[in-house]
Amino acid sequence: MKLFACDFDGTLYRNGAVADADREACQLARKRGHRFGIVTGRGAKTLQRELARFDLPCDFSICNNGALVLDGAGRELGRTELAASLRRRLLRHPAVARASHCALFDGTRMRVLEGKHGYWVNPRYPMPAVSLGEALEDRLQQISLAFPSREEAETEAEVLRRETAGEALVLCSLSLVDIVGAGAGKSAGLRSLLGLWGMSAESVVAMGDDGNDIDMLRDFGGFAMAGSAKAVLEAGQGVASSVGEIVRRFL
Repeated sequence: MKLFACDFDGTLYRNGAVADADREACQLARKRGHRFGIVTGRGAKTLQRELARFDLPCDFSICNNGALVLDGAGRELGRTELAASLRRRLLRHPAVARASHCALFDGTRMRVLEGKHGYWVNPRYPMPAVSLGEALEDRLQQISLAFPSREEAETEAEVLRRETAGEALVLCSLSLVDIVGAGAGKSAGLRSLLGLWGMSAESVVAMGDDGNDIDMLRDFGGFAMAGSAKAVLEAGQGVASSVGEIVRRFL
């Protein structure tokens, strides 16, 4: 049995859609007894909306860059939270003031910080707003910041990495900065799931396209999407043009 672990944005979800050929390959893998799921920086709410829109059931989802592990029914299997002192420090950080959006993830619940846009990145994702005072008391597994460009996001991420070294994992994808606890990461989330299910690392077929996929591609010998940045292309064992191409290769 294989466990197909697929990044979402830029890997399976491209140009605002999931291609029919990719969706059909993933469904075929499940019909043949393999397990298929998403490993993403997204929170559960927006991911579940898109999976329903494209009729793409999964056996698992690993959200928030490995900080939240869910089964196929959306039940929580594991969570890595930001330490309370770190969370409070981050929410008062100047980077939050500079960001155009700030999303807060508490389990499967997603909210945006009051005073920012009342949606997360895309107006299709309106989210409840929360005050800074409330957010300071929430149990969060990820804080995400959006910036106008990838370059600005990378600059902010470097500052945050220096200031939270050893306490947090700071990741960039698209023009977003995601901050999770130091024990999280896509690779860590996958290893947690494998342990719960009694599966080996050799069963994993990982797929990704961005900087937050590098640990997963490296640790599981995964596949990068053609056109990814050099560091991503070098992280895994190969390159492919689509998710369907990779999945069918192993069926």
